[in-house]
Formats: sequence, structure tokens, C-alpha cells
Amino acid sequence: MWTPNFHSVKINFVHLSSLTDMSKPKLSADIARQLRKFHEVEIPGSRELQLWNDMTKFLEKASGLKFDDIEKQRRYETISFEEVRDAVSELKDLTAILNAPVVFAHNDLLSGNLMRNEDEGRNMSIHVNCEIWYQNYCTAILVLKFED
Repeated sequence: MWTPNFHSVKINFVHLSSLTDMSKPKLSADIARQLRKFHEVEIPGSRELQLWNDMTKFLEKASGLKFDDIEKQRRYETISFEEVRDAVSELKDLTAILNAPVVFAHNDLLSGNLMRNEDEGRNMSIHVNCEIWYQNYCTAILVLKFED
């Protein structure tokens, strides 16, 4: 007889503060050390990079949108999806030159997505929301951070 696998999650309240001042050198170094630990985590399953597949799917859907609002449709039609596809292709070629490792990476590394223990007297631990982690280039998180 087949039964589904149920996974449980234990949720606790943790006192954290957001990382609003990323310009402090010690804080930036602590974040980098913590993220490196995440990047070293071995996740079961495929190590295949999802970035380019996701970009292709997004562009396919985005290029076919239609809006009822005439003004929105007019602005939308000014987007050259061919230029965007060319830029993505060029970026894909450039990242191949880097030969960057594919790691378990956070893909929206904004300061609001990082939290730390309020207790400054001990080693700081960084807490990161986990819903947008997947296999990605290690260097891509830096690019995404600087883009924001």
C-alpha cells in the first residue's frame, strides 16, 4: 500500500534584526563568510544550472503578453525582446568564460532578505529566507546584488 511522505517543519520565533547597513566592512565580511557556508552545502539531485532555462521561459511568456489597457500595451510594445534575448545570450557566453562553480545559491540577495541574531556578543549567524535558493553560479549572486 502506498502512502504519501509527509514532512513536518518546526517553527520557532527567533529574535532577529534586518541588515540595513551593508556598508560596514565587518558586517559585509561576516555575511560573505556565512554565505560561503551555504555555497558549500551539497544538495541532493541535479547540479544543472537553472538560470538560463528560467530566463528562456520568462522571455517566452513575457514576449506574448497582451494588455487590455491601451497605454500599457503601447509601452509594452516598445520592448525589443530580440535585444533582450541577445543580451541574455551574450551574458550566458560571458559567464561560461568565468568557469564559475554551480552552487546552492540565494537568488535575491537584498539586505531585506538577510537577518542576524540581535545578540552581538556572540558569533553572528545570518538567517536567509530560503524560498528562492537553487543551483546557480556562485558569482551570479554578486552580480544580482550589484544590479539592485
